[in-house]
Amino acid sequence: MTLRERFAAANRLQRSRFFKIVVTIVIALAAVTSFSTYVIKQTVPAGLEAVDAITEQDVAAVEPDEELNEQEVIARSAFQAGQNAYEQVLRAQSDWQSVGFGILVISVLALTVVWIGLGLTYLGLLVLAGLIGLPLLRFEPTATYGQIFLGMVALTASFVALLQLLRMLLSHAGPVSSIARVVLDEAIRMKVSLVFIVMLIIGLSVLPNTLDADQPLRYRVQSFMSFSVGLSFWTIAVLTLLFSAATVTFEQRDKIIWQTMTKPVSAWKYILGKWLGVCALNAILLAVCASGIFLFVEYLRGQPALGERSAFVSAAGGEGDLTEDRWLLETQVLTSRVSVFNEPPFAKNTPQFQEGAEQFIKSRQELDDRFAATPGERAKIIDDLYKSSIIQYRSIEPGNSERFVFRGLGAARDRGALLSFRHRIDAGTNRPDEFYTVTF
Repeated sequence: MTLRERFAAANRLQRSRFFKIVVTIVIALAAVTSFSTYVIKQTVPAGLEAVDAITEQDVAAVEPDEELNEQEVIARSAFQAGQNAYEQVLRAQSDWQSVGFGILVISVLALTVVWIGLGLTYLGLLVLAGLIGLPLLRFEPTATYGQIFLGMVALTASFVALLQLLRMLLSHAGPVSSIARVVLDEAIRMKVSLVFIVMLIIGLSVLPNTLDADQPLRYRVQSFMSFSVGLSFWTIAVLTLLFSAATVTFEQRDKIIWQTMTKPVSAWKYILGKWLGVCALNAILLAVCASGIFLFVEYLRGQPALGERSAFVSAAGGEGDLTEDRWLLETQVLTSRVSVFNEPPFAKNTPQFQEGAEQFIKSRQELDDRFAATPGERAKIIDDLYKSSIIQYRSIEPGNSERFVFRGLGAARDRGALLSFRHRIDAGTNRPDEFYTVTF
């Protein structure tokens, strides 16, 4: 059997339904096994044993029946809250959601490749890429090039697989889907679109390796997230603008549009098909960029932070001792926030405030009958009065105190979530050489 015949037989095998079903089962079992194994191994994250021991030792220092004064109760509550926050950060190194999402992305891409009939083809390409990229990673002078090469291979493979999947989904008969499928074919043939696609793939692959390794890890992650999202947005935006115009104007220039319109295809179906094709291309690129950025961020997260020998292992204290860089990365950068604002004691639509505002307007109208003469002026005056009242409510005279209540934090309290209090203090003229003491 010649080499060409072997390739033809392999192609028939990867396109057979039996092969697709068997490989799908294998991929599903591998994904479930990998995720389950990870969850079992990471049930007790590194460092939590030490934290539990310290907590038990400190808590045991106070007898159950011993009465604590108010200051001791506050200090003990603050200590326990700090320990809870510390444990949450340590659990982040074994976050099953991030690992599960990564396994899900890889599994979906693998299943996509299998069901478009390119399972063995991609397997061969990945083996070839590994033979080239892995040796580069083993040597420090070429490790950067190996990372860039493997990143480009992964993003390119994802793009091609999703492109073929959407072409298959748009393969049913109909003028709209046919035009959309042709648009996807044009996207990899036209230079105006191919250049931007290549730039996007290369840019995302190169960006993690251009960061300064001497900078704190939190700054590197922030820089990558900012630049990668900006690069993806502007590249896809400019690509959409230029490619949308080119796909129509080039067909007019080459007189292809006349063949399409004689099918016959109405004008609205032609425009809808073009729009659907461009949206499908954008969806592919957004999926590739989103998954790529997520995986690259997880790669950077696994790098040693400032003052660490390895991820989550402090150079001074050892495993489980968090450095400031790691703490800020996990609690301020790689975290989502739910904002809860202080509730003022009154709202603008409360009867008490409305009554006071009406009295103020009437007293001013007795002096000037043109004051608040129109509904617009009246509404603006009420808004200004409300803003002034809120400023007065939040103003604290020197030596005095004020109580501000934040509601809606019960869920965070029950699960011991980390709370971050953000505030801004305006004192005097806010001169930088003047200092004030504020106690919470």
